[in-house]
Amino acid sequence: MMTVCPVCGKLTCIHWPEHWVYRRGPTYYCSDQCMDVAVVREYKVLRQVTHRRRKEIAMRKITLEQKKKAVEIAISGENPLPYLKKCGSTAPDKIWHTIKAALKAKDPETYAKIPDFRLKDKEPENVPTVKLDGALRIETPEANKVEVVQKPENVVKVIQAPELKLKKGLRGLNNSDFDVSAIRHPVFGEFYYDQKFGMVDWRTPEGDEISLSPKAWKELYLLIPDVMGILGVPDDE
Repeated sequence: MMTVCPVCGKLTCIHWPEHWVYRRGPTYYCSDQCMDVAVVREYKVLRQVTHRRRKEIAMRKITLEQKKKAVEIAISGENPLPYLKKCGSTAPDKIWHTIKAALKAKDPETYAKIPDFRLKDKEPENVPTVKLDGALRIETPEANKVEVVQKPENVVKVIQAPELKLKKGLRGLNNSDFDVSAIRHPVFGEFYYDQKFGMVDWRTPEGDEISLSPKAWKELYLLIPDVMGILGVPDDE
């Protein structure tokens, strides 16, 4: 095949594309010098992005004083999430969970004073409901404060979904003629399951491909939280 080097613009004949050593993903270079130039350029861009990202993280990092203030707000009965968001956190719920976990370990007495805001969102149980049909007379000395609001009955339409056919042994949705062998994510790329060799392949948008067995993918999934914790990656990343 013939290709143009993206660095120097030289037209190059690629005799064996699958064995071409000056290749990075789907990109072919004419020589190792041009490939090194491309790597250095990408490395510089990556450093700039990383530096900008760290500055953004530093700007929205929650300080110790702000964490204490959030605890005081919670103890007073108000939800601290709006305050944490105002402080610059992009994931105030995760930050609040981390704050409570640290407070529970260091100061359990203060932690016990924090109310559970999830209970406030639940509807009270066994609430009496009064349904009236026909005329109604209300005797009250303050008739001007009685307001009658007519509310129609809620009508719920039930739409029956068509029956979905599932093939035994497969988790994906299939019809009687086709099997799902690959899926594509708009950000992370494509995933394949090679039943013949028992491997799950991940092809990134850049063209790189990673192949692991289903067992290895599951072990990697369980290992990632430990890796993130050891490297000190913040929870709001």
